[in-house]
Amino acid sequence: MACLKLFSGNLPEVAENILYYLRDDTASLYSCVLVNRFLCRLAVPILWENPLSSKWKDKFHHHFLDIYFILLDDDDKKFLDKESIIIERINSFSFKPLFDYPSFIKTLSTYQLEWQVVNWLYIIQQSNLPYSSSSNQNEETFNLNNSLGINNNFNINDSLTLKNHESIMNLNNKKKLLMSKDISDVICTLLIKLFIKNNANLNNLNISILSQNNFFINLFEFIMKKKDFISDIKNLTISSKNIYLSPQFDDFLYSIPTIFSSIKNLNLNLKVNDTPLTKSLSDIIQFQSNISSITLSFTKSDIIYIFDTFKYCSNTLISLKFLECDFTNLNISTFKGLKYLTNLKYFHLINCLGFKLHVIQPLLDIPTPLKIKSLTITDGNISTNSIQLLLQKIGNYLEYLFLSIPIDFMRELVIDYIIHYCDKITFLHLNHIDYKNVPQICRLVTYFRNHLNYLTLEYKFKFFNSNALDLLPTNTNKYENQKGSSVLLKELGRILPTNLNYLNLYLSIDPSQLNDFLIFCKYSGLKKLLIRNNNGDNLQNNLNLLKDFAVGNNNLDYFAYGIEYSDTFKKNQPKLDILIKEIQPFEKLEKMKNYEDSVISIFDFEED
Repeated sequence: MACLKLFSGNLPEVAENILYYLRDDTASLYSCVLVNRFLCRLAVPILWENPLSSKWKDKFHHHFLDIYFILLDDDDKKFLDKESIIIERINSFSFKPLFDYPSFIKTLSTYQLEWQVVNWLYIIQQSNLPYSSSSNQNEETFNLNNSLGINNNFNINDSLTLKNHESIMNLNNKKKLLMSKDISDVICTLLIKLFIKNNANLNNLNISILSQNNFFINLFEFIMKKKDFISDIKNLTISSKNIYLSPQFDDFLYSIPTIFSSIKNLNLNLKVNDTPLTKSLSDIIQFQSNISSITLSFTKSDIIYIFDTFKYCSNTLISLKFLECDFTNLNISTFKGLKYLTNLKYFHLINCLGFKLHVIQPLLDIPTPLKIKSLTITDGNISTNSIQLLLQKIGNYLEYLFLSIPIDFMRELVIDYIIHYCDKITFLHLNHIDYKNVPQICRLVTYFRNHLNYLTLEYKFKFFNSNALDLLPTNTNKYENQKGSSVLLKELGRILPTNLNYLNLYLSIDPSQLNDFLIFCKYSGLKKLLIRNNNGDNLQNNLNLLKDFAVGNNNLDYFAYGIEYSDTFKKNQPKLDILIKEIQPFEKLEKMKNYEDSVISIFDFEED
């Protein structure tokens, strides 16, 4: 069939279909750009659909924002006249872009846009400052972050990841370092206008309201005059911690039901205490004919109006997530709308308060089988009997399960429920496990050995000593952590299923334990091994063991290694210097990947 299409003149159609499946493979798309003009014209629009999500590099000669700035018209450039370093940079590029790049954008996140702009401004500002101790210190900080692979929003490029508990420099703090405090909002506004003027048509829109003077909300009237820009939104996210920001924001929220009609995935993270406004937001769900996924994060006062709308989307809604919702003291009748969700496949309760039996009773009362295949319950205030009855209802269909239960006795009960009620778990993620759970986990893995393909286990560590300038917890906690991790690693190695493809462990591991475990792994079919180590000692020895394991294992596709460390550790320069030297020999290993990029979560298995 493909050959017939080639000879009948349908090569573009075939090529577009091929490149569609490469849209997440940036390296292959770049290769296509270099083949010939035909493939270049097909690949470039895909590469520019979502440039804002690209990972940040502190050192750059050209940046994708530069291309956008070159395409600004003279009237828009006048808004930048007072910023000489920006004008100088724009004028320094003499080439003319080959494509209408702003027209290709399909995904717009206001937070990502602001983050990219602020970082771009900061870097070019630093490059134009005279040498000073403060600027030199900032440059060293950036270089250090890159060398260690610290997870700093979009700044992840190295194979080895050191995950920081606190953001090293958040967006607002970096904005304060800019010479002009409002210039980032001005540029963000100009860029959105550039997209609209070039007839861009978005499919994905993520609006994050971070401040009262949000550039997107201030552009609301302009956007409403160019509705084609947002008329085909399929994935819509709106989030704000403070709902009372501006009259413009209220106008925007009230207008949403009339603006968007083709939403497939809706995410509302709003702390609403306004009944009319909540009713208006509920109308969004009612007016969608193809909505399949809803994520809600609301205060408890008006969430009843959201539940009532589920009857309008019962035929299409297959995924429902509640994020940090408060169900405490809500009337039982509030949740009756859940009884309409007979086609639900993905159900997630993440850090919700008041998760008692009455919350899910309408689901349990559905007379037909409830074929939920993916379930998440994390932290919050939960009851074991509600989890027991839910697993009893859906256990025959459940395939993907993520549980994070910090209370010991509750966790022990729930693990027993999993074994008793579930038949074919293929993805299992357990958090907060400890020494007492090792026998249960071994039973779980053995019971599901014919189905289990993805396993993530995270140990419940004691808290760090906040006054210590050391990587490790106190000696007592360190011993307990290592003891529990050692037993789990030893027992798990003996029972690894031969069909397990992915294993992600967050433990406290030393080289001798790791070596013994990897010996067992050689006899399994493991393809992806991720280790996040709470023990920062013996880094080089651990990496050498993983390197030898990867080289001699043809089944293994890749491995990743992460280090968990306290915020105070980054202040200890001697330790950081040692760590940098230990990391460098391993950064270019073929099978070594970035830890954060390699994690597979339960949400990766949801259908589009």
